[in-house]
Amino acid sequence: MAKSAPLETDDSAIPAALSRFITNRFSELVGLGMLALTAAVAVALATWNAGDPSLSYAIDKAPKNALGYPGAVIADLMMQAVGLAVVAVLAPVIVWSLRLLSHGVVERPLRRTFFWFLGIAFTAGAVSCLPNPEAWVLRTGLGGAIGDIVTIPPVALLDLPLNSFLSHLIAGLFFAWCGVVFIFHACNFREGELHAMGRIFGEAGVETGARIWGSLSHSVLFIAGRVQRMRAEKRSRVVRADLRQSDEAPSFMEKSREMIGSLVRGPEDGDLPEPHYEYQDGRSEPVLSVPTTAPRVAEKQTIEPPMAEQASSGRVAPTAKPIKAGSRAKQEAQPSLFKGNGSYEHPPLSLLSEAPVASA
Repeated sequence: MAKSAPLETDDSAIPAALSRFITNRFSELVGLGMLALTAAVAVALATWNAGDPSLSYAIDKAPKNALGYPGAVIADLMMQAVGLAVVAVLAPVIVWSLRLLSHGVVERPLRRTFFWFLGIAFTAGAVSCLPNPEAWVLRTGLGGAIGDIVTIPPVALLDLPLNSFLSHLIAGLFFAWCGVVFIFHACNFREGELHAMGRIFGEAGVETGARIWGSLSHSVLFIAGRVQRMRAEKRSRVVRADLRQSDEAPSFMEKSREMIGSLVRGPEDGDLPEPHYEYQDGRSEPVLSVPTTAPRVAEKQTIEPPMAEQASSGRVAPTAKPIKAGSRAKQEAQPSLFKGNGSYEHPPLSLLSEAPVASA
């Protein structure tokens, strides 16, 4: 009975066609879910009403939002956070969902998410620079709380040399330019896709789209290069500071010589010459060894009372009495060994008797 060899596949377990089919269906499912969620949020924002009950406005009243109470809460939170900059919140998510539905991938998702957050903040700041209309019921600006946080510091600095109108105009243009740059990079647009969108408006649209794409790309590259240069300059300054400190700090040999010198010198020796060892070839090296002689210790000095104090008191201090010898000292003194002049005389040799002979 003939046996055929097993079918070899790329993945050795799942055929490549089946793996591609599962990946495409999963991508379509995720993209469809993101698109549906974005559409629901857009409907909630479109039917937002400041008088609807929410987390910040408790009222016993039926919400007018198309999605009911959940839609009213979501819309109120987003409007208070970013205001009219909700367009920057929804645009990248729509582009990502369409890319997943077309079996594409979002390159570097963490980087795109970071650009998305930056685009939201700068767009909210740009909208906050616009004056609030009378119909605006929120206490924050048109860019919400985030827009006010982003706008207040630069506008306050620009108000010092300029008037309020020019400061808001300059800050608004800067924030709008940064917001467009970051949102475009968060959407992960490719050059071919921009050309396809530009063809809707004819040749002029294609040329305009190419110019916009080029300016945005160069802007991002310029900002990234500037940040890298600043980081490199900071690292070089840190390295130079470390080298300067290492040059100024004493070396190991200098520290060891100073420590040994402090051990050798006494309290009044002063600076001693450094010991060296002379070789036959003329080389001279320091000897790093502690000498066996112990350092001198200062002699004890007796403190005598000054004569001025004795004269002022009118009394003379009594003289010390001689110390009397004890009985044991008198018995062991052996005065016969001392001459009259006080010199010592050795005893005669016959004083010591011979040792007794040991018996066998």
